[in-house]
Amino acid sequence: MGSPTIFSGRRTRTLTADGLILASGEKVDFDGVVNYVTNGHAEVNTLGWATYADAAGAAPVDGTGGSPQSNLFIRSTATPLRGLASFLLDKTGAANRQGQGASFNFLIDDADKAKRFPISFDYEIGSGTFADNDVTVWILDVTNNVLIQPAGFQIKNTGIEARHVATFQTSSNSNSYRLIFHISSVSALNYGLKIDNVQVGPQNVTFSTPITDMTVYTPTFTGFGTVTVQNFTFARHGDLLRVVGRFSPGTTTGVEARMSLPAGLVIDAVKNDSIRKVGSGAYVTTVATNQVQVLAEPAVSYFTFGIQSATAAGVTKVLANALAGAGNDLSIEAWVPVTGWSSSAQVVSDSSEGRVVAAQYSGTPTGTFNNTWDNILTFPTLGFDTHAAYSSGSYTVRVPGIYRVSGHINVSSATATVGSFYAFGATKNGTLQTVSFVKYESTNTAKNGVTYTDLISCIAGDVITFRANSNATTPSISGGTVENYIAVELIQGSQTLLGGESVNFSYFNTATTFPASTQTTINYSTRDYDSHLAYVSGTFTVPVSGKYRFGASTAFNVGSAAGNNLNIARNGVIFAATRIDLGGNITTYTVNRAVACIVGDLITVRFNNATGSAANSDQNLGQWFFNGERIGN
Repeated sequence: MGSPTIFSGRRTRTLTADGLILASGEKVDFDGVVNYVTNGHAEVNTLGWATYADAAGAAPVDGTGGSPQSNLFIRSTATPLRGLASFLLDKTGAANRQGQGASFNFLIDDADKAKRFPISFDYEIGSGTFADNDVTVWILDVTNNVLIQPAGFQIKNTGIEARHVATFQTSSNSNSYRLIFHISSVSALNYGLKIDNVQVGPQNVTFSTPITDMTVYTPTFTGFGTVTVQNFTFARHGDLLRVVGRFSPGTTTGVEARMSLPAGLVIDAVKNDSIRKVGSGAYVTTVATNQVQVLAEPAVSYFTFGIQSATAAGVTKVLANALAGAGNDLSIEAWVPVTGWSSSAQVVSDSSEGRVVAAQYSGTPTGTFNNTWDNILTFPTLGFDTHAAYSSGSYTVRVPGIYRVSGHINVSSATATVGSFYAFGATKNGTLQTVSFVKYESTNTAKNGVTYTDLISCIAGDVITFRANSNATTPSISGGTVENYIAVELIQGSQTLLGGESVNFSYFNTATTFPASTQTTINYSTRDYDSHLAYVSGTFTVPVSGKYRFGASTAFNVGSAAGNNLNIARNGVIFAATRIDLGGNITTYTVNRAVACIVGDLITVRFNNATGSAANSDQNLGQWFFNGERIGN
């Protein structure tokens, strides 16, 4: 039967399977939100659903094939959750059915690649004894043969009818997927799980202009000498950064006057394509010069300054000593467009923090190793601190949740003792959590690094500190900002990041050999996953601006030489490195750090082989990996 034509004449319309087609060619489709599970209600049958029996396991293999229990997934009209019928996953026979389940194949549109999808369905325990997590929900990327564990994959026994919601991200190169309901437990008890109104598709989200609270930050000044007093805050207003503050300069010098933006932010080169006035300033006392202008240039991470007067153009940059001298406070306000920011962003749940909660500091810390764990390490150099929560070595939690804490410190070989252990860890409210340690086994001048990471559950007001310990006599910590650092970040769910496009990747490879006395980029050639296919031939090209965390590991039989290190670089500049020398033994190098990035930044992992011969690597795959994820704006 062809498509019928209705309202013949000037108002002709054609009714098709895709909707109502107007004479103008416009399609009218009021089906609502896209749902790729075309049979999600069991109103007529179970068409599209198939049962399977994979190898027994808590996770499916591929959700197809095998010889499952007969009538495992059926249409039931007995007290349906909605409409005429519901699906029923009916586990019977008082037997262990682990590895069995039901699946539904679906195809997505190109527009929905590399997007976050919700999986939702109504469910109820209709009969028998169902325990939490007896059944779990999974997605198989059929094109890439990759099993995806959604956030929220476990089905709980709520005791009442409930709505389950989980989320996953589609790949950038796949249209073909499989939704899987999998029997994960080895329970031999019978149960019937009713399922109805199954939906998988793009999120129907609300977009609005993101406006944040004012946050304290500490700018870096150029040309103003030692700035003794400063108080600056910033906020996001859509695609604009607002900065307000006051500072007291020291002895100014004859270099270009500059003040940095908050860490990781860069002035948009399209919206601000030439030097221009973006704000103004005022002195606390009377000065001979006229109006102070705050200036912005394209693609830089700082403000400059000008003076508007009868003899000076306000958009001409000036040297710092052309402005007021020491002790004469300057108050400024400025607005500037930022690369990667938009005036339209996804509105988040009212119950979430919404923006990133993270801090990163580096530099040789004050404090040293102490065999009683009572010496707090204070890292001096600010990378970023979204909530101004770190002070004098203590991070005070502003937002409750689970935090990832991590860091790296270097042992000074000049004060180390061969055979001694050196440990690094964190405390919460003074109580030690977990620690990492190394054993110093070489008198070589190469440094020995200790890398640490942990998850800590916190409430507002909890205090996190980083500390070091050794069974030797007060060895010191050496190295600079790329070798000594800490990071603290709140782990937020997939629905809580403002404008939160998920970016993540993981690669590994077999071992290789690196030439002598050179620094070489490592190409991790085997992909585990890559949301934007952004890692090519050893380089990850940042696809979305924001804060990122990167981690890498490798293993070499490097010999004894100062300077052997694994490092991660952004646009060729190292921002994280670790050095270990174990006197010629096979050594594992692991490095992990959070950093602010903008679109187009190039991230590489490199190994510096400072020995005079080629480095023979360890063949253990588990020691060779590179991964990263965007942790927020």
